Amino acid sequence: MNEKKVQILTGEATQKKKRLRMDALLIALLLLATGVLYLVFGRAKDDGVYVVVNVEGEEVARYPLNRDGVYSLNYGSNILQIEDGYAWIREADCPDQICVLLGKINRSGELIVCLPNMLIVYIEGGEEPLDGTVG
Repeated sequence: MNEKKVQILTGEATQKKKRLRMDALLIALLLLATGVLYLVFGRAKDDGVYVVVNVEGEEVARYPLNRDGVYSLNYGSNILQIEDGYAWIREADCPDQICVLLGKINRSGELIVCLPNMLIVYIEGGEEPLDGTVG
């Protein structure tokens, strides 16, 4: 091959490498920007669904349903657990344990009642129950 053709081919290869590097840099920057936007807006998103706790007819607590936690209610009479988008009474000191047996709730309007401890736990915001009924 003559020297001029070698220089042209070498120049083209160098330009292709530069374009490839620029493309890779652009993709990396786009991925980085996407990650930053997710951290800023995606994780801070609050879906507006809350577990509301009433004792003796007064609201005493409000917890986001999208945050897992275990909460002592009514001076330890009841233990509320929130996990994976569901809330339930895990433990109670009442004799009938109906509030524990009611199970998990996660839709707006669903509630758990503990009459002996004068406790009502309900979901506020989000989707309505599937069949249109409460509870």
